Amino acid sequence: MGPSAPHPGCLHCTPVPDRSWSEMMPPGAQTAWETPPCTPRCRRVPSVSPPARRASKGPLLSGLERNCWRRVRSALEADPEAARLPLMEPRVEWPLCAAIRLGCSEDIVQLLVQNGARVEVTNEQGQSPLQCLSSGLANEVLGALPADFAPGTDDWAERVRESAAQGELRVAMALMSAGADPEARHGDRGGEQCSSLELAQRAGKDHLVRLYAQNPARDLSGQGPYRVP
Repeated sequence: MGPSAPHPGCLHCTPVPDRSWSEMMPPGAQTAWETPPCTPRCRRVPSVSPPARRASKGPLLSGLERNCWRRVRSALEADPEAARLPLMEPRVEWPLCAAIRLGCSEDIVQLLVQNGARVEVTNEQGQSPLQCLSSGLANEVLGALPADFAPGTDDWAERVRESAAQGELRVAMALMSAGADPEARHGDRGGEQCSSLELAQRAGKDHLVRLYAQNPARDLSGQGPYRVP
């Protein structure tokens, strides 16, 4: 029995042309098939939620970190109470203490005081802004210098040290003009309490020791000016 005639519409009997599937598709379907889908595919949701982002720093702290008088002034204009309230990020700290810790200029210190910052506040160690200045700021600046830059051996190192000392003198006078007492004793609760004068003597900051000695507490009327040693 010979082969039967092909049945119309039968997939088994209809001869398949020698062409690819893309050539057999209609023009519109071929374009749509080759074009990537316009709707994004679903992505797998992570099983663990990402960590919460930490709150960004406020404009006042950003200005203090950059030692930028304009940024600090803009922050205080936007929030007149900012100088009177503690900073919450990255630590709880008074703005004036943060300014001393970050090595801000006397102009920024004066700006904070003019906007209500108090000079008798203390940090976590129980130190006032004047005590922070008397104990650690210049030591950190000078400690960053190379070890082979000893005093008297390099003019550049001497200029850096002299500049740091002059900056401390100006900041100290700005604090004292606002009522900071170099003989006031502060410290940790239950710990040793020291004055700014004693801390400056221990740190070997002779420029501050001379300033405090020439301007004792009985002369501090909040008016200034003070004698510069």
